[in-house]
Order: sequence, then structure tokens, then C-alpha cells
Amino acid sequence: DALDRLAPILRPLPSQDDASVWMWDGAAGSLTGVQDLRCVPLHLLLGADSQKARLLANTDRFAQGLPANHAMLWGARGTGKSALVKAVHAQIATSQPALKLIEISRADIASVPILASKLAEQKWRAILFIDDLSFERGDESYKALKSVLDGGVSGAMTSILVYVTSNRRHLVN
Repeated sequence: DALDRLAPILRPLPSQDDASVWMWDGAAGSLTGVQDLRCVPLHLLLGADSQKARLLANTDRFAQGLPANHAMLWGARGTGKSALVKAVHAQIATSQPALKLIEISRADIASVPILASKLAEQKWRAILFIDDLSFERGDESYKALKSVLDGGVSGAMTSILVYVTSNRRHLVN
């Protein structure tokens, strides 16, 4: 039991056809499909036309297998950062159903490299979405996220895109 807690057996990924949006459970090493995602249609998000256009174009490039950039959306609480990420994914997924959105909680950041390697192995195209991210001084869990962003020795992971929202412009407090 102790060994299973330290190094849990990695479950295989579920079928990509089961859902378009997923939740990652780092402790269990598993994905759970989200069937009823509350999502505002993209055209109803007002006052952020430049941000919408840039994120939509970037996500579309990624969904087509072209180079795209990781993104951090920052701003005051309640300004629609998370809604924008979900709405952009929903719009692109209508024409590119292979594109998945995987939400990762702050507590599961250390397990992101495990998820990333599983996704790459199974050839999923996925946006890893971390909502309301920040780090306290001395917190080194950002290193796991950094290894996915940088790609480590294997180079950048081209099938994974990371979108982060934060209420802080600087993630480390």
C-alpha cells in the first residue's frame, strides 16, 4: 500500500471519444470526463476582442497541428479569464473534435509531467488548463510545470498547450 501511494500504478487514458473536456486527478493518475461543462458562448464575451482574437487564432493553429504559444491570462477576479479559455476551446472543438481541454488543479501541478507523457504517448492534442495559478515563496511545484513548458531533454511537447489564468501578473508572491 505504501509503495502504491508513493508510485501509483498509472491507469491507461480513457477513450478520447468519451468527452471533450476532462479533469486530471494527479493522486489517482486518472482523467475524468466532464459531460455538462458550463460554458459561455464566445460571442457573448464582451470587451476583450483583442484577447479573444489572439487566443482563438492561437488555439486554432494548435488544433491544426501548427506551432502555437502557451498563454497566461491575468487580470482582476471576475473578468472572464476562465470563461474565455473554455469558450475558445468549445468553439474550436466544434470543428476540431480531437482537441481536448484538461483542467488541472493547483494541487496536481507536480503530476503534470506524468500526464504530459501519457498524453504524448497516446497522441492526444490537449490544452492543459490551470485556473487561478500562483505560487508562494519557497514553493517549488512550478518546476514540474516548467519541465512541461520547456520540454526537458525530449524537446517541446508539440501535442500539449498550456493555458493558465491568474489574478496576479507575477505568479510568485
